[in-house]
Amino acid sequence: MEIIEKGTKIQPNERVYVMKCRVCGCKFTYKIKNIEWSYGGEEIIMCPQCNNYIGVPFIIRKYKGG
Repeated sequence: MEIIEKGTKIQPNERVYVMKCRVCGCKFTYKIKNIEWSYGGEEIIMCPQCNNYIGVPFIIRKYKGG
């Protein structure tokens, strides 16, 4: 069995989300697999520009850009 043509549906864990850094002010995208856990049990993500850890908000917004 082989795949002839790949589908276009995105898996739930492959969605791209957007976030604004509270430290340096840049905007970046991330996926669910990029989220880490802190010792306090909080979901955190590392900013790619300033390398600071930021808490992920309760409501995450999907990236709708190009």
